[in-house]
Amino acid sequence: MHLRWLVSCRAVSPMTRSSSLSRSGRSGSRPGAGRSSVSSSRHQEGRMPVTPSMPLSASSAPPEQIVGSQVPRIWTPRDLKLASLGPLMARTAEIGGIFFDPWQHLVADCGLEVGDDGRWVHRGVCLLVARQNGKTVLLEARILAGLFAFDDEKLILHTAQDRAVPRELFQSLVERIHATPEFRRRIPKRGIREANGQEQITTVDGSSYRILAPRPAAFRTWSADLLIFDEAREQHDTAMWGAALPTQRARPNPQWWAVSNAGGPDSVVLNGLVERGRRAADNPGTDRRFCYLEWSAAGGMDRDVEDPHAWAEANPSLGIRLTVETILEELAALDPDAFRTEVLCQSVPTSTAAAIPPAAWMSCGGHDGEISQGLPRPVLGIDVNGSRTHAAAVMAVVRDGRLIVDIVAEWRDPDGVDQNLIAADLRKWMKAYKVKDLGYDERAAGHIAALLDRQGTRIHKMSTTQFVIAAANLFDAVTTGYLSHRHNPDLDDQIAVAARKDTGDDAWYISRSASPDSVSAVIALAFAVHLAYRPAAPPRVH
Repeated sequence: MHLRWLVSCRAVSPMTRSSSLSRSGRSGSRPGAGRSSVSSSRHQEGRMPVTPSMPLSASSAPPEQIVGSQVPRIWTPRDLKLASLGPLMARTAEIGGIFFDPWQHLVADCGLEVGDDGRWVHRGVCLLVARQNGKTVLLEARILAGLFAFDDEKLILHTAQDRAVPRELFQSLVERIHATPEFRRRIPKRGIREANGQEQITTVDGSSYRILAPRPAAFRTWSADLLIFDEAREQHDTAMWGAALPTQRARPNPQWWAVSNAGGPDSVVLNGLVERGRRAADNPGTDRRFCYLEWSAAGGMDRDVEDPHAWAEANPSLGIRLTVETILEELAALDPDAFRTEVLCQSVPTSTAAAIPPAAWMSCGGHDGEISQGLPRPVLGIDVNGSRTHAAAVMAVVRDGRLIVDIVAEWRDPDGVDQNLIAADLRKWMKAYKVKDLGYDERAAGHIAALLDRQGTRIHKMSTTQFVIAAANLFDAVTTGYLSHRHNPDLDDQIAVAARKDTGDDAWYISRSASPDSVSAVIALAFAVHLAYRPAAPPRVH
């Protein structure tokens, strides 16, 4: 990692490699505070190393005196044999008026460890901490270090599911740069663009920070040294994540940071990072490319939300910039599940209702044999699960006033289904049955749909609205008895575990992530029913 020379720094002296690489694990401090050191072993619940700058935890203090834990409950610990550029990040932040708390020093020191070759030890850094503790300030400091201190970082890309989130941080950066002569003099004329959708900061050294829209296509043409994923809990599929990471493939020393508070069942990206991080923390040294730090309350759903010690475990800024009074106000205002998510940083498993009533489904069974060829207007639905290990195709056709449905084929492979093979099989079915319409979800089966020859078949990409309508049509077809099936065991089993996710206003959809097992056949069924749905006419009133 090559470092830039910051001149005329009022907060620190000029920074050279020898002065900024600390091998003691110590970092720059807030004015008036001592230096902090961190333990080299994983923090265990109820125990935490204490130093002069690290306030005592809540073990014995009354509620009004409780101070947040400065060490994460679960983490991949700092390797004190390695150098870290965390102190340089902290000192760069100080130039701009940002002064870290001890826990923020720890995050910077751990995340910015460097090897003997000068490259980042950790390709990825994931920080999980309750809201309003200062993680956004950490991101701002990380970006400032990339722009003004780390010469290797030429392009920084920042995204979040809600574009307003990085936009707010961008505005804070612009104001801080304008207010800081040491930064301002290193921004060329027209080096800051503030137009909505074109936000960019460029330095005289050629480094650039940009905001990208939360769309996979937005990442296609970039080659990034640093990626920032804000509010990672809001990524409910892997599409944007999968498009962003390849932008670093050709960079010599890339790194990404993902920050969030606790997610839910639909937080597929964050949940994967949490699982990876906890596994790495349990087995130190086995995943050195990943740095994980989690502040959360222990004990799961059995933990008392009124326990001040739980507040301290999840809120390192408690007693520093976050008051007990604020926590008490939130405790009174929020329902227990929301309090667990927002304040205790606990992932709350939702009690998701069944998408299709199993009893009603079983009562719809009855027709014998498979769907025969030659019936008019057959339609197909296709779906692939999130891990790409299971896919299913379901056919629907109206016969004798009933909507007949059945699984056409399923594909399973623990290493990932062959989507080219699936497309070839579907082409055969479409031709043999003269399929008129096929429905799919672009996020799940877009590659398969692109491989299909039309052959007179209309291919329908289901929008979010259509996804909701399809679920409602399937529900109605089952509960009214309009649908008929032949008790395919795989379809019966998936109906039994298919979960629904409410979207508000009494609307809902079939949720892959909230279901305990793959429900690709049920989602494919919903698409087929949606395309074929013609509910029986109500009886005439004479």
